[in-house]
Amino acid sequence: MLKIIHIIQILSNGGAARSLTATAKYLNNTQQSVVSLLPADAFAIESARKAKMTVLEAPDKETLNRAIENADIVHIHFWNSPEMYALLQSELPA
Repeated sequence: MLKIIHIIQILSNGGAARSLTATAKYLNNTQQSVVSLLPADAFAIESARKAKMTVLEAPDKETLNRAIENADIVHIHFWNSPEMYALLQSELPA
């Protein structure tokens, strides 16, 4: 089974989060998770779980790196934010 991890600045009710949960519903034979770099909105967490996604909320660096290492595909939902820049400038797993 293909493992896809979505990384987003914040899992909220905004467009990017809605888009990723809507897409996840239609990707069969995949195991999908979403990483919210900041604490997520409770409604958005529930929406992601309804789409059968695992949610990692504001993980520490070790947990985030482990999730990235275990994924087949890492999809970054880029938004011009300090959190996303910090992630992309950090040392990431190969």
